[in-house]
Amino acid sequence: MRYARRVVPPPLTITVVLHERDSRAADVGYVLWPLVDVWRESGHTVHVAHGVVDLPPADVIFLHVDLTKVPADYLAATAAHPCVINRGVADIAKTAISSLLVAGPEDTTGPVIVKTVKNHGGRPERHLEARDPAQKLRDSLARRGWLPLGFRDWLDPYDYPIFASAADVPARVYRNAALVVERFVPEREGELYAIRSYSFLGTASIAERTLSPRPIVKRRDAVAWEEIDTPGEIVALRQRLGFDFGKFDYVLHQGRSYLLDVNRTPAFGHSPARLRRQGEVLAAGLHGLLRD
Repeated sequence: MRYARRVVPPPLTITVVLHERDSRAADVGYVLWPLVDVWRESGHTVHVAHGVVDLPPADVIFLHVDLTKVPADYLAATAAHPCVINRGVADIAKTAISSLLVAGPEDTTGPVIVKTVKNHGGRPERHLEARDPAQKLRDSLARRGWLPLGFRDWLDPYDYPIFASAADVPARVYRNAALVVERFVPEREGELYAIRSYSFLGTASIAERTLSPRPIVKRRDAVAWEEIDTPGEIVALRQRLGFDFGKFDYVLHQGRSYLLDVNRTPAFGHSPARLRRQGEVLAAGLHGLLRD
């Protein structure tokens, strides 16, 4: 009997590109860090670069810039490289990915939710982008609750405002280019709310469903979670949007899947043991991208 010889992939040199001002990256629970640990233990070389000046030679560039829109100079600096992870997803604004947008008070019936156009409530931009004195003053007023919703350009992503109808949303919100209104389409199980997540790198993925008593379902408030299968339409949507690595959050509402959020720099609040397991699963997906 003949046995197929196991092919061991050669060691790679991987460069992770962070934003030049992302001094907090090492302290954030990015899903990427357990993957980096696994790759290094497997014999691969991983460099971490802040910015794109004098990037070291690499087989793979991991564009891990925690902003809604990747700056043009980062895209230009990596454009000629043959293998850049998430090259095709420079913009993950809600206006670019959402199918639930509400244009005005007469546009829909039922509950709605107000979010920021920018990812994660606009928080990454507050940390990484330069802000002028006027913006800093607005931030201070917003933190104290002294700035009306319609004048805000960032929100608490753990507490997005929910309204009974589009007509109840302050009119100024619809004119604020930093905010969007979406139909609120919760997935329910009894008194609990549910959200489904699809985390992936190349050919590897992890899918979970999380239950919480709060309508904005976050891991820190979870009362239960389970592993699930990912529906074909969500996988197909990932392919259409061009994601190599990231996490999609979605719900199943009245028999239909609705995408709520996409993230190319996901972070989890899991225990170190669970993060390690996820890292082992997802790290193996990198070679599937290289074969493509």
